[in-house]
This record gives sequence, C-alpha cells and structure tokens, in this order.
Amino acid sequence: GDLWVFAYGSLLWDPALAFAEVRRAFAPNHARRFILRDIYGGRGTEDAPGLMAALDDGSGCAGLAFRIAPDQVEAETDILFRRELLGPGYFARFVPIEIAEERIEALCFIADHSIDMIASDLTREDQIACFLTGTGFLGSSYDYLANVVEHLHEMGIPDPELDALKAEVDARRGA
Repeated sequence: GDLWVFAYGSLLWDPALAFAEVRRAFAPNHARRFILRDIYGGRGTEDAPGLMAALDDGSGCAGLAFRIAPDQVEAETDILFRRELLGPGYFARFVPIEIAEERIEALCFIADHSIDMIASDLTREDQIACFLTGTGFLGSSYDYLANVVEHLHEMGIPDPELDALKAEVDARRGA
C-alpha cells in the first residue's frame, strides 16, 4: 500500500522523493532536536563539527508527511534509505503520526543513541558553536538550521525553541 514518510529536518525543504501527496503532520512523543554531530564532511568535520536534526523522544514534533504511492514505494524508499542512512545517526522506524484527525503509521528516521554522533548532552553553547563553524560538502550547519526555520515559517508551523536558537546563532554571527 501507500507509504507515509514523516519529515522534520532537511526533508522539509528537499524531499527528493516522488510523492503523491504532502500534508502537515504531528509526531506525538517525539521532538526535533539538534543532536546529530556531523564530523564526516557533510556539514562538519572533526575539527569543526556540524549539527543536524534528529527525531528524538519529546512532547511532539510538527512537520510534514509525504505519501508515496504503492507503485513507487520500492524505488523511493531505496533512494530515501541511501540518503538518510548514508552514515550513522538514525534508524528507520514506523511511528504513529497525526494528520488532521487521522492517526497513521509513518516511516521516520529516529536518533540512534548507540552511536557517538548522537550527542543528546550538547549544551546550548556547544550547539551554537557547531552552527557557527560546521561546514562541508552539503553546506554549512547554519544553512541547515536556517532552512529548517524558514520552511517551518513558510508552512505556518510554530517552533519557538528553534526560533530562539536561530536568533542566538544570528546574534553571534552578527547577522
């Protein structure tokens, strides 16, 4: 049947999927957290780690859900898994999400706390440092943060905590 994929980070602005439908969605008991430290060159290095979002335990996360039609599921999930599971950081799980009044299961990429790249103990200062210096072949960590914030605003999805984090980073950048 159809496959729903929940987006909370880069999939918001760059899904790179052939999808049949996209809807606003909410993942209860989860949160978008900037705890994925990239040291492998995508958005940071060992000397200047980058930071990206991971879906973790929390009080709820608003995002998007993409529906992939049955005849495209195999090809699209192959592309999606190559993208999201290229390096360590996530594991793929089906979790309940809410779309309007409906509750469905969606494929999500959840923080894998068994690996060192997931750093749930990062201080706010550590996060800011990663956003200020992390850069790699996919762009800067700051650009990643700015894209998430921008697309949430465009969709009318409030995330005051993320807005505050970006404002702190912007203040340090002198922006």
